[in-house]
Amino acid sequence: MQTAPVEGTHSSINTRVDEVYLSTIEQAAQLMDYLDRPRGNIDGVYKRFKNPFFQLFLLTHNIKEMRDCSGSSDKVRAWLARPMTATSAKDGLLILEEYQKCLFDNLIISRRESR
Repeated sequence: MQTAPVEGTHSSINTRVDEVYLSTIEQAAQLMDYLDRPRGNIDGVYKRFKNPFFQLFLLTHNIKEMRDCSGSSDKVRAWLARPMTATSAKDGLLILEEYQKCLFDNLIISRRESR
């Protein structure tokens, strides 16, 4: 993905990646809160985290800049197939941290306000 301002389709994709990334982070915070203070069944909060993380993965894992992150991609794939448990949730949060580092390092997502 380009890091400079772009027009058209690329701009839309960049915007969607940013939206899904922010949703993933928001749901990760909710999942962490649940894990700190479990209440009720984990399924709902787990799915609300898993779904945007899966979308983020689908949008970004095949981008050529992410080729050096195949280890992280493999971990995401394996995690997606696991059952919904507290242990799996904790592992998913750790995998997200690793995948997030790849996204930042490869400028797929940016700490800057504009691209």
